Amino acid sequence: MDVSKGKIMELDINEELKSYSKVCENIRNIMTKVAELKSKPGDHKSEVTELRMQGSFHFLSLKQLNRIAQTSCKHVKDNTLEAKQTLDAYNLQLENLQYEIGHLHRGITKCFEFRSRHDDISLVSIREFYKHAPSHLSKPIVTKSNKHKQTLSRLGWELEQRKRLSGKLELLQKTRDDVVEEIGLKKQKLQTLSPHLQALLKSSFPLQESFNLPLDYIRKQHELANLLPRPLYALFLQAKAYQEACDKLLAVTIEGDSSVAQVLLHRTMKEDKKFCLSAEGGEDSDSDLEEKDYQDSRRGLKSRRSNEQKMESDFPVLYDVLHCHPLSVILNLDVEQNGPTLQLKFFYFTTLNFVTVKTCKLSGYTSGDPLPSSPLLSGDNLLQCLLPSDYGLTCPNPSAVYLLEKSSLQIEESVFEFGRPYIWAQKLCGLEFLLNIEDDQKQRSFCKMEHAICKLRKRVLSRIKLAKQLKNFSENKVSCADKIMMLLPKKIQSSLAEWKNLSFSEYRNLPHTHAITDLGLLGSEKEAENHLYFLAVIKRGTTAKLKAAIALKKNYPETIPLITLALKWRGTKYSGNDQNIREMEAEVNVKWSPIVKELSDEILAAQLLRLMAMLDIYVETECENCHLNQPGEFSLNRTCPRFTKGPARLKPLWFQKSNKTHVHHWLC
Repeated sequence: MDVSKGKIMELDINEELKSYSKVCENIRNIMTKVAELKSKPGDHKSEVTELRMQGSFHFLSLKQLNRIAQTSCKHVKDNTLEAKQTLDAYNLQLENLQYEIGHLHRGITKCFEFRSRHDDISLVSIREFYKHAPSHLSKPIVTKSNKHKQTLSRLGWELEQRKRLSGKLELLQKTRDDVVEEIGLKKQKLQTLSPHLQALLKSSFPLQESFNLPLDYIRKQHELANLLPRPLYALFLQAKAYQEACDKLLAVTIEGDSSVAQVLLHRTMKEDKKFCLSAEGGEDSDSDLEEKDYQDSRRGLKSRRSNEQKMESDFPVLYDVLHCHPLSVILNLDVEQNGPTLQLKFFYFTTLNFVTVKTCKLSGYTSGDPLPSSPLLSGDNLLQCLLPSDYGLTCPNPSAVYLLEKSSLQIEESVFEFGRPYIWAQKLCGLEFLLNIEDDQKQRSFCKMEHAICKLRKRVLSRIKLAKQLKNFSENKVSCADKIMMLLPKKIQSSLAEWKNLSFSEYRNLPHTHAITDLGLLGSEKEAENHLYFLAVIKRGTTAKLKAAIALKKNYPETIPLITLALKWRGTKYSGNDQNIREMEAEVNVKWSPIVKELSDEILAAQLLRLMAMLDIYVETECENCHLNQPGEFSLNRTCPRFTKGPARLKPLWFQKSNKTHVHHWLC
């Protein structure tokens, strides 16, 4: 019907278009005729009027066609609007259908992706289920062929098992609560008992002192020992064991702030625990910590943890490069019975990982004999070179060197306040670093507490004797043991006229010491600056003067003093221009010293006495050989078979005690 109507409308429009064209053509012709008539001469009014009337009719026809066109246009618009509304209705219906299809697809996908909560439940294996579950639950005939019913049966069996375990858990929790309550009652009883025990302990102090049983002091020391870092704990353990087993003249104590040490220990344990958890795998670490917090809170430990956190805030510990542990170990070493006491204090640097030792004091004899005042008995001089070249000036831990360099710090500025990091101290505390191969054996021997204590005692005694000798030398007195005096002539006419200390720069500026420094016999320049230097002037009469430059190393008497000579008599003579002076240096530095090895603490005094005796024989034989009229003090007062020997004209410097004569060394 609509198609036929459309065709009819299309026909009408074509006819109207033809009529419109025809009317327009007629109007155009009429207008042309009127124009032609008006252009012709004559009266053509009637014809023009008639043509106007015809044109008016054509205009009316044109107006009618316009009205018809407007009506047709409106009709077409109405039809178009109606068709559009129909199309919109179809589009809306299509969108609704597509939405319903998408909703159905989502529902289907959700159904396919649905995951039941039973998938998160860990069920027993199918084999164990059929083995342990009763037959009325397992129903093997039905469930083995139907997976859904099998899952339902397994869930039912799991529910029964969990109900049974839940009942058992409630029973155990009730038992645990009863035990916790019982423990709380016992704690209350113990807390009420604590003041009575403290009072009893205080009342027992006089009894402990009278029986020499410092039980409370020992208990506190053991509590502090548990807070020590590993190196200091190893030192305390060794020293305490050695004291109780072998040496009653050794005392070991611990000093420091125990509260800060507790905080430091707590933090260290906390960091170690975190490290272990991270090493094992951190997936369950958070849940484990939460579970532990829950258990701690159930046991009443949260208050203790809050107290520890409060202690950490009250006593902050600085984890910087120069952090020193708050506890230190003190060794009080009696050198001998009723003798001087050496007090050593050991510190540990936690970040740098090495130990320093400091000499707190060296007290005098209990009998009242005062110690000589000498820099030799100061802390730095007393402990240096117990091992070869161990001056305590370098960092023993190679990794700590990089830490100090990274922080732009010097070991002298930052560490020496707490002593020096000697290698032997690291050995005593069980710290192992890379060793020098040449000194490996000596360093290993220092790991033993017995060897270290003996070494320290020997060093203190030798330094005390040396300080007394130096004091006598400053008073121009030289004395020695009888065993050494027997090796020398009874009558020595030369004497010590002057004794003074020298610095390293003064020592090396002496003309007769250039060979020593050039050959490097004193070690590197840094090592040479740590040695002690002296100048001894030995006189015979008023004219002969022997200057002896003495280099005393810190490990004296293990290394004998090195002596160089210069004789001012009839000119200046030294080892470079006089073979006899060179021979005298060899006598005191090489040939003489092994004889007095048993009395090593008196080597220096023996060397000076030997120089005096050799100066006597030198000037006396020189005067006798030259046949001069020498003064009486230079007269030959000893037996010499030969005054000189060989092309070098060597003197008979060696004293043969068997027949009391002076001979050349090669004859002995």
